[in-house]
Amino acid sequence: MKKRTVKQSRVISLLLAVMMILSSLPFAGISALAATSSDFGYEILEDGTAEITGYTGSAETLEIPSTLDGYTVTRIGAYAFENCTSLTSVIIPDSVTSIGVEAFAYCGHLTSIILPNGLKSIGVAAFGVCDALKSIEIPNGVTSIEERTFRWCDHLTSIIIPNSVTSIGDEAFYECNSLTSIKIPESVESIGDDAFYECNRLTEITVVESNKNYASRDGVLFDKNITELIQYPVGNARTSYDIPKGVTSIGYGAFRNCSLTSVTIPDSVTSIGYGAFAKCYELTSVIIGNGVTSIGKDAFFDTGYYNNPSNWENGVLYIGNHLIDANYIYGEVPSEYSINEGTVTIADYAFEYCENLTSITIPNSVTSIGECALRGCDSLTSVDLGKGVTSIGHGAFSGCGSLTSVIIPDSVTSIDYYTFQDCVFLTSVTIGNGVTSIGMGAFHHNCDLTSVTIPDSVTSIGYGAFAKCYELTSVIIGNGVTSIGSSAFDNCWRLTSITIPNSVTSIGYGAFCDCYNLTSITIPNSVTSIGDNAFEDSDLETIYGYENSYAQTYAEEKGYEFVAIPDFEDEESGITVDTDKSELPTDTELVVTVKEETEDSVTYDISLQSGGVEVQPTGNVTVKIPVPETMDGESVKVYRVESDGTMTNMNAVYKDGFMVFTTEHFSEYKLTTASGTLGDVNGDGNIDPLDVLIVKRYIAGYDDAKLDGDKFARADVSGDGNIDPLDALLIMQKIAGIINNFDKIK
Repeated sequence: MKKRTVKQSRVISLLLAVMMILSSLPFAGISALAATSSDFGYEILEDGTAEITGYTGSAETLEIPSTLDGYTVTRIGAYAFENCTSLTSVIIPDSVTSIGVEAFAYCGHLTSIILPNGLKSIGVAAFGVCDALKSIEIPNGVTSIEERTFRWCDHLTSIIIPNSVTSIGDEAFYECNSLTSIKIPESVESIGDDAFYECNRLTEITVVESNKNYASRDGVLFDKNITELIQYPVGNARTSYDIPKGVTSIGYGAFRNCSLTSVTIPDSVTSIGYGAFAKCYELTSVIIGNGVTSIGKDAFFDTGYYNNPSNWENGVLYIGNHLIDANYIYGEVPSEYSINEGTVTIADYAFEYCENLTSITIPNSVTSIGECALRGCDSLTSVDLGKGVTSIGHGAFSGCGSLTSVIIPDSVTSIDYYTFQDCVFLTSVTIGNGVTSIGMGAFHHNCDLTSVTIPDSVTSIGYGAFAKCYELTSVIIGNGVTSIGSSAFDNCWRLTSITIPNSVTSIGYGAFCDCYNLTSITIPNSVTSIGDNAFEDSDLETIYGYENSYAQTYAEEKGYEFVAIPDFEDEESGITVDTDKSELPTDTELVVTVKEETEDSVTYDISLQSGGVEVQPTGNVTVKIPVPETMDGESVKVYRVESDGTMTNMNAVYKDGFMVFTTEHFSEYKLTTASGTLGDVNGDGNIDPLDVLIVKRYIAGYDDAKLDGDKFARADVSGDGNIDPLDALLIMQKIAGIINNFDKIK
């Protein structure tokens, strides 16, 4: 962009003047040319047109030229005429298509301005604080009235919004105190917060019926479906107002500064926005329906009802079944406070910074606790949460520095962001089984928290949820969690190990960053992504996971030791099974039942099941069964109990406290350590024909000839895992002295 200054313009003007003199042109021509170029600074744009960047003149009435030194003026730049207090009237040429940020802001004496037909855009606060401006017509073609465009235009009485405008920004007509009515055209799709804030003479807002996003009823602005009340015209002379049935929410500052004396909120309304009725000084009667579950900060602040001391009880204000505020101005809140029975809602910020409050009892009738409701109650040591609470707003107990324990009831469905942040002495947290999500920073900087159990109902752990819980040593993550957010356990210095459940698919950026004592972690097959720096500045050495999993790939890429874990494990018995899971249904689980247990033997029913139906693996699987403390692993044998009652020796190997064997299908398995002598089937100390008879009767299938546990092991003299004629023959040969003594079973 090429910039030309006012000084350069003057030089050019002088040169032109000399040429005109030489050409014997009238002197008046020289004066007119100088007047139209010398008061403006401008820039030459890439398309060869000019943007006015400043004005140094002192004119009251100004017609901005369409050209400067031969360049067509297409833009009025940011701040170009800001604070030009001499201006009372401005005409902008049709060549201009854009007016920049605060271009005419603070022109305190500007009463009228004519905008060009070709105008396409008006910048933020372009006419802000033009408090003498009375009327303006926005040309068709402008698509947006930006935020603060007419803020504090105190004498603006009328404005025409063309059908080209699609958005009206935040505070667009903020405190336009002379504006009496406004019409929203069909084209408008969005209206920002405080767009008509304290337009104290505004008696009605009308919306063209064909608008697809907004509607008006009795001069009140709603969304199209009449479910959200957006703006009440505060200059309306009504003294009472019944909000229409069907409305579900009252918007931010919707009635602020109105002159109503009474209002009725129907049962259909569920939320009342921040400052909704604030500064309605005459409002003394309020009826709130039974449907309200959320009341924003300062919703009724500085109303006639709020300012009446007789409506306060021990420093607490209620409206019907809703607790609105606690304020020391109207009485000190007792250090031990019980919220009234029947109360349904605690409004946002209600007890914020009640520093004398040491305990609070919330009855079962309360369903919602608002945002920051008890934030900064630094002396609060005890909270009794009622069993009816379903929602706790963000930051509700943040900064409660003396709180030591909290029980979150099963009725609560989510723990919002920063709910218990900076509860630095919180040592015990019980999370109810109804909670489905733990929000960002929910328990951030709970310095004394040592352990936490996250129930199966929780599906997500938010960003920094437990960050800077320096004393946290034990974390049990439920089987419902699918995502662990970034920095979720950042700076949990004392955490040494953690097991990620099979439900988790993603571990976020820096999730366990700066966990200096974390040495091992178990990552299941379900995890498919681990964010950058997930374990940065930790002492992580070993990742446990499944072979050929993402965890193995990650460990190898990052240089961690990888240790494979079994495909299935029964936590109670310690039995594990390794197999090709790809051939099995995804919901397959290992089911183990103890069928019989003695000092010298134990029988397990081991199976893989899908949806309660037994499934057999394809090919061999490896089974590991821990040896009970009462048995000597070197003496243990493992038999499979067949459907006909016979037993098959699995030739199990004792290794690291486990009996390890392979099998092609599941059944009952018996671990036994037989005592006595091989061949002495009945255990009477002798090997004689009676032992042979017992074996033969067992082979013949007599009901009274049972060989269980030690008897079976002593009868299986051949060691093939079966009781058959060979065993009977060997015992007879032993009795006849044909073979040597059998070795004793240890």
